[in-house]
Amino acid sequence: MGWKKLNRCGESVRLEKVLQKGMAFRWREIDEGQTWAGVVKDRVVVLKQEQEDVEYWQEPGLEPLEETLADYFNVGVKCDRLMKTFAEKDENIARAIPLVRGTRVLRLDPVECLFSFICSSNNNVKRISSMVNFLAAQYGKRVADFAGHQFYTFPTIGELCDKATEQELRENGFGYRARYIVGAARALQERGGEKWLLQLRSEDRNQVSEKLLELPGIGKKVASCIALFSLDKYDEIPIDTHIWKMTVSKYIPSLKGKSLTNAVYDKIGDHYRTLFGDMAGWAQTVLFVTVFDDYHRGTSTSKKRKTGKRKAQKVEPGLKAEEEFPGKAIPAKEEDMYLSPLDSSEIVEGNIKPLRHSEENLAVSPFSLLSPSEDSFDAKPAKRNPTNRRSPRRQNDAG
Repeated sequence: MGWKKLNRCGESVRLEKVLQKGMAFRWREIDEGQTWAGVVKDRVVVLKQEQEDVEYWQEPGLEPLEETLADYFNVGVKCDRLMKTFAEKDENIARAIPLVRGTRVLRLDPVECLFSFICSSNNNVKRISSMVNFLAAQYGKRVADFAGHQFYTFPTIGELCDKATEQELRENGFGYRARYIVGAARALQERGGEKWLLQLRSEDRNQVSEKLLELPGIGKKVASCIALFSLDKYDEIPIDTHIWKMTVSKYIPSLKGKSLTNAVYDKIGDHYRTLFGDMAGWAQTVLFVTVFDDYHRGTSTSKKRKTGKRKAQKVEPGLKAEEEFPGKAIPAKEEDMYLSPLDSSEIVEGNIKPLRHSEENLAVSPFSLLSPSEDSFDAKPAKRNPTNRRSPRRQNDAG
């Protein structure tokens, strides 16, 4: 079958704007931002960024990926038209859009999304990716090898309940999050598992938020992320420190000096919903990606910390840093409410490290000249055994 175009609807998609910006955490950059590999449902998906489109590799003999990827990338939402509408309402969005063209809100699997954002509390993108990849490799099923990497499904709620223990997760660097992962898996199982989560897509935003907040380890911001990125609540507004600072600076200056309480969190969300309507979460995503890119270009007012000694984190009024809770878990409803994945790259300790990948290069034929990347998180590295490169290899066991 070979390469096929993803974009049936004329919508722009830029992989670097959606796969590395704190929505999804298990995509591997294979070829300097041009080629990516990840798992969607139970399939390894290989994507290639072209100038005006995204192409995906369709393996002969397997079920077509077109509908699966159309759903994952939300191509049914006319994002380009939506951004034009936002730009007419707000000059900040108007300035941001040319810089972040191709940004979209993904439609993620709710189970993986929920546990990914439990891992995100007071954390940074690199370590979140380490944790999420560990959960998949340790408790999911191995489905294929590609470009020297082993790929796994994300574990089901049942698999997490049966296999994951707080002790093992703590030993592997999850810290206080270990208790919340185990507790959330059990709570979801009691409520009906995956079926219960999927049913939330049909409920309104406030109901979804209330139900998510009942789960261990989920506070306001994490609930907002889960609702926006996996439960179709496109009027949900995740508020981290960067959106908070932008809001105070450019939208609601009267909040300066105030704490980001639950009431203020809701007030900010209502402001953006009034301004941008029932798709306000897409506008927030554009603003966040703008800040994200500025931060990594070094043009943000946020200062990157130097490696070495742990330093107390400077925070806005009402924001909690992990340094404030030495030696114990951060309270469940405070830990994840206000901190961005960008905020704590140096202050979180643990044992999660990039694990060595297999150097057996098992690549799809179009990538026969590619080398495996050096940041694999495969939990079970294979013994080096050079072979000819070939297409992703299906696995019939759990690896």
